[in-house]
Amino acid sequence: LLALLGFMAIAAGVKVTNGQLAIPQLFEDMFPDWFAGVAFAAIGIGALVPAAIMSIAAANLFTRNIYKDFIKPDATAEQETKVSKLVSLLVKVGALVFVLTMDKTVAINFQLLGGIWILQTFPAL
Repeated sequence: LLALLGFMAIAAGVKVTNGQLAIPQLFEDMFPDWFAGVAFAAIGIGALVPAAIMSIAAANLFTRNIYKDFIKPDATAEQETKVSKLVSLLVKVGALVFVLTMDKTVAINFQLLGGIWILQTFPAL
C-alpha cells in the first residue's frame, strides 16, 4: 500500500529532498487541510499502536514470570494488574528516553539486529 502511495507521489510530481516525506507531501498537495490532518493523525496512531502492544506484552511477561514467581508468589490478580500497569508505563518511558537520546546509526544497527534475530526463528517454523 505504501509503495502504491509512493508511485502516486511520483505520478503527481511531488518533489521532496527526502524520500520519506513523499507521502506526507502528497497528502498536503492533493487533499484539503482537514483531511491531511486526519491522515497524519492516522499515521501517528498507526505507529503508536504496535509500541503500546509491545509494552503491554513486556509488562505481562515481567509480572507473570518474574514478579509472581520470584518477588511475590502469593500476589492477587489485582496486585498483578497494578504491577503490570506500572511496568508498562516504565517500559514506555524507558523506550522514549532510549529513542530520544540514541545516535541514529546505533538505532539502525539495532533495527538490523532485530531483523536478524527474527529471521533466525524461521528455520524452526
